[in-house]
Amino acid sequence: MRRHPDYAVDILGDSEWLEMARQIATTHHEKWDGSGYPRGLKGEDIPPLRQDSGLGRHIRQD
Repeated sequence: MRRHPDYAVDILGDSEWLEMARQIATTHHEKWDGSGYPRGLKGEDIPPLRQDSGLGRHIRQD
């Protein structure tokens, strides 16, 4: 299960116009405190695009 971000990146390939999609696929489970996966990125190491998209999950918890 924790490897699915890597599989998504493989499927997306290396096309330049899919860079944003690859970034989202790679980092959509990373968490600000570093407890996410697959790379355990923390804080500012998480791309800004991903930092914004994860906000809603923490604001609304129903």
